[in-house]
Amino acid sequence: IVTSNGKIYTMGHASGRDYVYCLDDSTGKELWTGKYKAELQPNLYEGGPNATPTVHDGLLYTLGKHGQFYCWDANNGKEKWSVNVSEKYGYESPSWGFTSSPYISGDLVILNAGSSGIAFNRKSGKVAWKSDGGKGAYASGVPFSAGSKNAFLLFSRNTLKCLDTASGKQIWEVDWRTDHDVNSGDPVVSGKDIFISSGYGKGGGLVSASGSSAKLKWSNSVMRNHFGSSVAHKGYIYGIDGNTGDRNAGLKCVRLRDGKEMWAETLGFGSLTMVNDKLLVLTQKGQLVSVDAKSSSYNENGRKQILGGKCWTSPIVSNGHVYARNAKGDLVKYQVK
Repeated sequence: IVTSNGKIYTMGHASGRDYVYCLDDSTGKELWTGKYKAELQPNLYEGGPNATPTVHDGLLYTLGKHGQFYCWDANNGKEKWSVNVSEKYGYESPSWGFTSSPYISGDLVILNAGSSGIAFNRKSGKVAWKSDGGKGAYASGVPFSAGSKNAFLLFSRNTLKCLDTASGKQIWEVDWRTDHDVNSGDPVVSGKDIFISSGYGKGGGLVSASGSSAKLKWSNSVMRNHFGSSVAHKGYIYGIDGNTGDRNAGLKCVRLRDGKEMWAETLGFGSLTMVNDKLLVLTQKGQLVSVDAKSSSYNENGRKQILGGKCWTSPIVSNGHVYARNAKGDLVKYQVK
């Protein structure tokens, strides 16, 4: 889910098509929809599109799990340009489909596709640079400064890469291999340090970067983000440890400098976001839990059941409201007190 200028944008699937929805933020009324042919392709989950839309400068960018990349007019839904990155450039879909949210930097929009991404002019759709073919990965691009260069981070199948934004050339990479080649949580930047984490028992680690080089400072199995990202706050990492089916999954606090576990609370699998000094955790079963982002202990402020079904989509907060959705497509908006 994303919000912008009084509108909500999200995606879904029905009857052999992916849908892009634009809703009125104040009423939830449908303003426009975009659609294109797509297979549901359920693979150990309900199926449908995976990537969050990106809205910028009056344009909306969406990526389907089979490589259908679209640019829409964010106000009326008119298609500006589109391309299937799998069909046109031979990029193989990851096992669970293309998942990265389009990343905007200047005049470029960048996808985690191929070996090291592909960049388009965000207005014309013309390719600015592209990497070799092969399978892409799941995480989205994250801005990062590499000395004087405008760069970004890309969590690929087996490495964390730092790439020059203008050219796509690699500045450095750090090896990070996991079962099933799944690195899906976005890298979390804290100064020149980068926290990365993966599921399937892998765990997390801290990468320290300096100019054109980087190294892994520590790694352990304390924080295992299956596919939701962690957040960094005042020298600590907060995130969901454990896979979707893990009964012992829950919220953890880890010290950033050395990976020491500070506390853990078994809430079940879920996702989270942070506002000021508060964590808002949406559990897989639809409970919204407010927790203080402090390292000394787990302190819960309250919880409310806001959805049923399976909730794997991260909640967002905008203008004093929290938005959440489930796998069935139910979308809710609550005032945050």
